[in-house]
Amino acid sequence: MKKENGKVKSLQDIRKYKDAILWGAKVAQQRLPTSFYKEIDGHIASYKKVYIKAKKVGDVDEKEADPIPLTLYQSILKWAVEANNIFVWFWTLSQWNCMARSASIDPLAFHNFETGQDSFICKYDDQKADKSGERLSEKNIYANPFEWTQCFWTGMGVYVALNCGAMSSHERLFLKKGPKEGAASTRCCEQLLAIVTKHQNEVLTQMRLDHFNPYGLRKGSATHAVSRTTHAPSLPSIARRGEWSPGLLLDVHWRSLQYLGRILACLLLNDPGFAMLPPHFNIANPFGNGHVKRGMQMLYGPVLASYKDKPNDPTPMLLRCFTCVIYHVDSLMGTMVKFPGHDFAKLLLLHDHQLIAQLKSLGTTDPTEGIMTVATDIPPHIELANQVMKVLETTKDITRKIDEQTSKLIDAVKDAIE
Repeated sequence: MKKENGKVKSLQDIRKYKDAILWGAKVAQQRLPTSFYKEIDGHIASYKKVYIKAKKVGDVDEKEADPIPLTLYQSILKWAVEANNIFVWFWTLSQWNCMARSASIDPLAFHNFETGQDSFICKYDDQKADKSGERLSEKNIYANPFEWTQCFWTGMGVYVALNCGAMSSHERLFLKKGPKEGAASTRCCEQLLAIVTKHQNEVLTQMRLDHFNPYGLRKGSATHAVSRTTHAPSLPSIARRGEWSPGLLLDVHWRSLQYLGRILACLLLNDPGFAMLPPHFNIANPFGNGHVKRGMQMLYGPVLASYKDKPNDPTPMLLRCFTCVIYHVDSLMGTMVKFPGHDFAKLLLLHDHQLIAQLKSLGTTDPTEGIMTVATDIPPHIELANQVMKVLETTKDITRKIDEQTSKLIDAVKDAIE
């Protein structure tokens, strides 16, 4: 019941002991004594009372991670970019958008992603409670055309460009060639804590500093998804996203996508822009365009050459990332200028202003026939919001014309009197 320091162990520790025992029995294909099944739940209920009593007198060590709120998540992204830590920036984007444990982000590779209609689709190889990968969910990840630091597509585009040399020899995003799984997770946790420590006064206004933990990104994204609106995505869709099992039957039969991915991309749920398409080129064959081809080679040349005509070729995904980089290029260049020595300066594309001008003219977020026409996972109230906006614009236009007509009428009467 107690730790070495004399403090009472948390209720979660005891619950995990139970889970570990049950898992061990399952693996060993043995049944535990009947007394265990009868008494364990009563023991945990009794222990909860002991824990609450100890907590009242400060005799417990509380180390659980608090949910990281949206505003702090957004600040962390900016702090990571300003600190020139693109690794932490893209990792944080990945963990939040996937609503994932650090251990699930650690081994991600190109083969875990594919392109959807207007999204990236991410699916793990396995996870903590499903090592066979039979019940894993597909996660739609959307772009954010409004804020580049919160855009997963832009983060991936920049991160891969800066790590092209390493990724041309292996497809892992975060793990370097050689280290065991978990090494990238440990590195990210250490670096993220170092960044947050430098801004602890800002963090204290939003959560308990001693309860800050990268795992809080998973809790925070789930909390954000259910609390952003009274018309939140369904709980099963959130459970599927976070790989929380709502039960074997639902695991197998419920594949609800909802609009959860767009909420996690930090798009405003009550704004018509929630349904905006991601940046894309307005030409049917981008690689047939010399400017696009040249820009892609500048950013991703080694990776494109290494994976050409091979399985898991990331070219389609990188093309979408490239369009986001171009769409947000002014902000990227602004950061490069603001912070001398920043890694963004290593992106040769940002120094070719003539090519950037050519590429920007090809990008759009408007529906483009034959390329990208319809946004997916849009709730009905967004269409109503768009209709209301059109009515407001029409009303404003009518009001303006009436005001102009009134002025003209007054002038006409004056002229007639004269």
